[in-house]
Amino acid sequence: MNRSPASDSAHSFVSFDGETPPTLQTSYTRQLLYTSMRTAVPLEKPPYSYVALISLAIKSHPHRRMTVAEIYRYIEDHFPYYNSLQGNAKRGWQNSIRHNLSLNTCFIKIPKENMLCCSDRKGNYWTLAPDCDNMFSDGNFKRR
Repeated sequence: MNRSPASDSAHSFVSFDGETPPTLQTSYTRQLLYTSMRTAVPLEKPPYSYVALISLAIKSHPHRRMTVAEIYRYIEDHFPYYNSLQGNAKRGWQNSIRHNLSLNTCFIKIPKENMLCCSDRKGNYWTLAPDCDNMFSDGNFKRR
């Protein structure tokens, strides 16, 4: 059966250099954003949990730590569905990110005030707990 790009799902993953990272080399992530942009197909929510999205963001950073704002930006830049949301829907997923960071023991809060590197010492960085660092080592970031 031949499938046109317009009939494919509108899921996408876009990185800064236009390539998909090796940890996300799946048929889902190889689909192009322009499919949904050039057709009337709305973007669909990616099949990844918020824990997986946060983990992907943190693991992408050279120092393996990010602020909440940096995590939001990573998710919006790499998963256009979240960038397309506005108003309550946008606040909703961002609240879910904060909720997961605060309550999931896989994430550790590091106050900036404890770090010598930061000129702006307000706020916090978030990183992965050492025992959770390999939770997606099999490359499966999708919800169960």
